[in-house]
Amino acid sequence: MSVTPAAEKLYDLLVMYYLDHGFPPSLKDMGDLLGHRSKSTTLAQMRQLEAAGWIRRGGPDAASRVWLPVRERYAVVKIA
Repeated sequence: MSVTPAAEKLYDLLVMYYLDHGFPPSLKDMGDLLGHRSKSTTLAQMRQLEAAGWIRRGGPDAASRVWLPVRERYAVVKIA
């Protein structure tokens, strides 16, 4: 299943936020960072990413916070 460019942008945000902070952003933070006026827009894109297998939910507060990137799009390379 393919995802929309907007959902792909959200995925990129999830990965970068996680790399910078060590934990995924909240649903509200995601929407704020992407300029969404409604959490439902962000949630719809999250569901699209999950259905496509790009992310998965986990943790006790999965509905509101924990969405972990699982799609391998980035590699961390050590530069000497």
